[in-house]
Amino acid sequence: YCTADNPANNEGDCPNGDWATYSHNIAKPDCVELGWSRDNHLGNGVSGWANSYNWRLPETNDALTCVFRMRYNISTNDYAPWNTFADENGANSPIEDNPTVDVGNGVNLALALNTDQYFRTFEDRSSTFTIKPRPSEVPNDAQIYNLNIKGQRGNIVQNFPSVEYDFTPAQI
Repeated sequence: YCTADNPANNEGDCPNGDWATYSHNIAKPDCVELGWSRDNHLGNGVSGWANSYNWRLPETNDALTCVFRMRYNISTNDYAPWNTFADENGANSPIEDNPTVDVGNGVNLALALNTDQYFRTFEDRSSTFTIKPRPSEVPNDAQIYNLNIKGQRGNIVQNFPSVEYDFTPAQI
C-alpha cells in the first residue's frame, strides 16, 4: 500500500518510494483459476455444486484483521464466441476503437470504445475479516469449519439472479 497521502494502488504510482508491504511471515496466497462454470448459472460447476476453494487459514495467537481481495473478469457474448476466430483480429475485427455511429439526421455519435477491454468486465470484491485464536477448549488436532450463508432471502423468483438463502458449504 502507498503510505504517502496518495490513493495509488501500485508501487509505480506511489511517490518517493513510500510503498509498504506486509508478509506476516506466511506463504504467498494461491492464485488459481476457478473451475469451469456455465454462463449465467451462478458459479455452479460440472459437479452441480457451486465452485469453491478450500482455504486453510493461518493459526494465530492474536486476533488478525485481514483484507480479502478477489478479482475476476467476465467474458461476454457480445459477439459470436464460437464463430469468431483469430483471423478476425486486427483489420478484420468486427469492432474498432472509438467508432463513429450514424444515429440519423446526419448526426454522428462517437463511442468511447477500447477494444482491449471490450469483451471483459473486471470485478473486484474486497472485504475485511478477523482471524481469531483457536478457543482453548478446542483441541489442537480438531478441524474448525467455517459454516456460512450465501444468497438472499426470498424465493428464486424474488431474488433473481441471485440464489436463495442457504448454508455454505452445503456438504461438510
